[in-house]
Parts: sequence; C-alpha cells; structure tokens
Amino acid sequence: MNIPPHGQRPPPPLPPPPGEPPWPAQQPSGEPPQHSRKSGVSAKWILGGLGLLTVIVVTVVATLLVTRDGGYALSPPPDADSDQTTTGIAPNNAVSVGIITNEPTCSAWGPINDALAAAQENGWQLRDPALPASAWTAAQRQQHRQVADAMRGAADQTEHLASATKNTVVRDIYQQFIAYAREYADKVPLYQPPDDHLARVTVGTSLALTSICAAIKTGAASSSAPFVEPSTLPNRGDGAAPFLEQPAPVCPRWEEHVLRYSMDTSAWRQIDPNLAAQQWSPEQKSINEAVVPLMLASADRIEDLAEESQNIVIERFGALATEYQRAFAATLPNYVPENNYLNEVVTGLIGSVSDACRAVDGS
Repeated sequence: MNIPPHGQRPPPPLPPPPGEPPWPAQQPSGEPPQHSRKSGVSAKWILGGLGLLTVIVVTVVATLLVTRDGGYALSPPPDADSDQTTTGIAPNNAVSVGIITNEPTCSAWGPINDALAAAQENGWQLRDPALPASAWTAAQRQQHRQVADAMRGAADQTEHLASATKNTVVRDIYQQFIAYAREYADKVPLYQPPDDHLARVTVGTSLALTSICAAIKTGAASSSAPFVEPSTLPNRGDGAAPFLEQPAPVCPRWEEHVLRYSMDTSAWRQIDPNLAAQQWSPEQKSINEAVVPLMLASADRIEDLAEESQNIVIERFGALATEYQRAFAATLPNYVPENNYLNEVVTGLIGSVSDACRAVDGS
C-alpha cells in the first residue's frame, strides 16, 4: 500500500473485487497528480488485497503517489498558528466534527509520510499479500523487514503530532496510524495474508491525513466548509488503538453498504476527475447530477452505522467522513479537481474501518 498525495477522484471506499490487484502503499506529498478513478490506472501502485474497499483506496492512494515528483508541500496556511479547524472540542466539552480548515501539524506530517512512501518503494509495493512469510524469498523477507522498520519509525515520529494537534478527530487518525503501523510491523516475521489489512489501515489513515492537509492547502476545505453544518458527538475520551481487536456487529453492514455504494457509483467513477464541471459533456453532467443523491444517502447511512457501532473511533471516523461526503456532494455541480481531496478523505476513513473489520475477522 502506498500513501498518495493528490490527483484523481477515487472510487468508493471498498476493497477490490476478487481477482483485482491489492491496493497501494503510502504516497508522498508532492504536487497534485493527475486523477483517475479507474482502478487499472493505479494498478502499478497496488500492493495486495481483496475486496471493493481496496479499489477505492488504491485509486486514491495511487493518485497521491503519482504526484511524488512534484513540489507540493503539505504545509499550513500563513495563519496556521490560529485554531481555525471546525473539528475539535465544543464549548460543552462535546466533540464538534466538521470540515477542517486549518491543521498546524500538516507541515510536519508531510515529511513523515514521504519518507515512509519512499521506503515502501523497495519492491514491497509490488508484493503478493496472499503469500505468507513462510513462502517468501530472501529478497522478499528483506523488503518486508525494511518496510516494517520504516513503519515503526514513522509511528514513533507521529506520536508528537498526535499530542500536538488540537483537533480531536485528527488526533484519532494519528493514533490509529501509529497503532496499525506498529501492529503490522510486529506481524511481519510470521506474516499471514489477513495481516495485510493492518497495512491497509495504515494506508487509509495516511490517505485521510494527507488529503485533509491537501484540502486545506488548496483551499478546497475553506470553500466547501460553509455548505455543511458541523455535527456534535459526546466526548467519551480517546478510543482504543487499534480501534478494533475483535469482530464487531457493525462490520458486515458497513461493508455491505460500501459494496453497494461502489456498484451504484460505477458510472461516475469512469469520468475523468481532472475535468472541471465546465468541461463535462452533457452525458457526464447528467451522471454527476445523478450521483449527488447517492452520495447524500450514503453519508446518512454511514452516519447511522457509525453511531450504532458504539465504537468511539468508528463513530468519529464516520462522522468526519459524512461531513466531507456532504461537502463534496454540495460542491459537485461546480466541481474543480482540487475538490477531489474531499472525496479522498472519505475514501481513507471509510476504507480504514472496512480493513480494520477484515483484519479482525481474518478475511
């Protein structure tokens, strides 16, 4: 798996269908790459995995990876010292979740992400995730060990960001990135195929973080924030990390919804996300108009499932994904490529939950 910068509009957050290649590795934070929703476009970044969830994250991640050679810096805007995020602690000590318009830790996250992305290009990104450690060649074993070390290093460096951010949900994302990166690294010596989902959660959380920062940098966050009202969640402290250590009742319903949404939006995902709304053909415009109610219905369903989960992290990931999904849908009629970052936040968050579910049920 790879952590990508910006580029294409990814498909919905689901794993790839049987027979499809797994998903990519970390993608560096460079200049926004060219977007592509087709899983084949980003196949070269896909590392291994199963299911529709991967397809989406793979596409998104691949998008970011492609931009590596650019100079896109994920640094905060000039006013980064002021707390302007719309996700944090509300006056009543509840957690307010909304579009994040400023996150001072972005400037430090970029180099951590890029270093991990570079480490994963040692051949690991082309791995066969279905191959257990007992079947690895000496070269494959070395590749996995190097990536495991890089993940541990990235997790260690990210700890201070989790402590530094004032944003409750961003802290959750950092903490899950740390936890899953370490858990995957620990599994490498005796790796079994289901362990690849741990790496995918690492990629999904990285994608969410990188896309949050990119949306801030490009102005997509500030321009879309007025279209959605922040939601409020009870502040129940920090969730467990990893956030799932045993099968959860919400998982089958979560993945069923993601799969259905992926299928329902297949036509939309064939449209080149590098085209602004003014460049759409009449048919493309019609498809984009038709997908808006599907996106809004999906946001409602994810919100409900997240609330029903009774899991602090799933609840917050779902709430933030819902905010970005609704904002993306609201701005779709006047779509510009930079707004695709909003969709990539959704992909990273929802994909992380799906792969965390798969990691604990052994699929």
